[in-house]
Amino acid sequence: MKTKPHVLYIGIGYNETKIGVSSRVEKRVDQLKSGGVEIDIHCVWHLPGEARAVELAVMKRLASKLVRGREWFDVTPDEMVKVVQRVLRERNPNADVTPLPPGVRKSSALRMRELSAEIEAQIAKMDPKELEADIARMEAARRNRK
Repeated sequence: MKTKPHVLYIGIGYNETKIGVSSRVEKRVDQLKSGGVEIDIHCVWHLPGEARAVELAVMKRLASKLVRGREWFDVTPDEMVKVVQRVLRERNPNADVTPLPPGVRKSSALRMRELSAEIEAQIAKMDPKELEADIARMEAARRNRK
């Protein structure tokens, strides 16, 4: 059974920006490159069940900037990222619209964000003097290892 595309990606090539969906972005890029298309992936979003709908909404909004085929646009990658983020927020105001670098799995990125939030919460609870003392101890330990 064929997997529905669940990854929305933005690619860069020919001084143009491409939007696409795939279940295997790396394989799709290899297919494009073997066909002579110059492309590098700028970023991705993991959007199970909605990647295709988001892609179509972005393509519709950028229709006046279409330069080649159905998916290549005369916009910068950052401009396209902003359009994708706007579409995602309209579909779900509470959605995390942060794109991921190519090759990063959503679960890894989410865990890193969770850990970062936990660390920040722990630091916020600490007494500033205690925090300074902990930092001084860690710096001393690092210097002793050298």
